[in-house]
Amino acid sequence: MKYTSALISDARNKLGGDVFARNRAGLYVRVKVKPKNPKTSIQQSNRADFSSFTKGWRSLSAAQIAGWNALASTSTLTDTLGNKYQPSGLQLYISCNRNLNLIGAAAIADAPGSKPTFPSIIATGATLVLGGGTYDALYLSVLSPTFALWENMQVS
Repeated sequence: MKYTSALISDARNKLGGDVFARNRAGLYVRVKVKPKNPKTSIQQSNRADFSSFTKGWRSLSAAQIAGWNALASTSTLTDTLGNKYQPSGLQLYISCNRNLNLIGAAAIADAPGSKPTFPSIIATGATLVLGGGTYDALYLSVLSPTFALWENMQVS
């Protein structure tokens, strides 16, 4: 809830069950909520990964950190809301190494020389095969300048 007052021009922090804060729209008040922490095994694994990669960042040499920062300065990423942003060297280091970890590859300390490029892939057709009222298969026709035309590639 946006809050305007002739008496209060700025208020920040908690008071009882309310939190006062300010953003570019002005002063606002929200209900204080205790964050949920389900402590699932996946969440604990992700936290351990972040901790491990953050410690790895601290152990990098000045030249390696400069390399990650330089690569980050030329990178533009998109968040889940579609907003574009420029990551820090630490964010890029953690992101790259988490992705490598997910596919079972070893972490890297040196920043890649440049951002990877990927060929364009254009779906030229799709066929949905139904069996008994459920989706049994999806057949795709894919066209790429780098790859040959794949006809009826089954995706399960």
